[in-house]
Amino acid sequence: MSKATFDIALYEEGSRKPPHDKFPRSRKGCRDCLGWLQKHLPPGHHPSLVMEATGGYGKEMALWLLAMDHALKVAIAQPVKVHHFAQTCGLANKTDLQDAIMLARFGELHKPPPFQPMSETYEKLRALTRERAAMVKAAIRLGNRNEIPSQSREAQKIRERMIANHEKAVADLEKAM
Repeated sequence: MSKATFDIALYEEGSRKPPHDKFPRSRKGCRDCLGWLQKHLPPGHHPSLVMEATGGYGKEMALWLLAMDHALKVAIAQPVKVHHFAQTCGLANKTDLQDAIMLARFGELHKPPPFQPMSETYEKLRALTRERAAMVKAAIRLGNRNEIPSQSREAQKIRERMIANHEKAVADLEKAM
C-alpha cells in the first residue's frame, strides 16, 4: 500500500501468481476492490483482508472497507512480524505485488486478529503522547549538540532557542493530555 495505490492478491496454495490487481487508495478504489473480490470468491464468502501497517494509510483504508462491508474481516499486521515472515519464506525482492501475495499467505497461515478502531479519545491521547515523545527526543538531541565545545556561539544560541521552543511545545502537549 502506498499513498496513492494498493495491490491485492488472493491466497492460493502453491500458486506463484495468484489472482491479483491494483487499485487507487481511495474510497472508490476500495469499492472497486470489493467488486473484484466478489468476482473471484464464492457467493456469500466474506474474505479476511490483511494489510501491513503503513502510517495512517492502512487504518484509513480499513475504516473505508469496514464501512462498505461490515462482514469483512480486516487485519492490520505489524510490519516487524510481516518482515520476519517474509524472511523465513526467503522473499528478498520487494515489489508491491510480491508484498500483496506474501500478505495473503501471511494472513492464511497466521490469522492476525481483526482491526478494532480505537475510540476518538484514545486516538487523540495516543497522538499527543507520540508527539510529546518526539519533542522530548528532539530537545535532547539539540542539547547534546550544544555540548560540543567547537560549535559557534551563534549556532548554540539558535539551538538554545529551539530547545526552549521544544520545551514549550512539550508543556503545551502535556496540558492538552
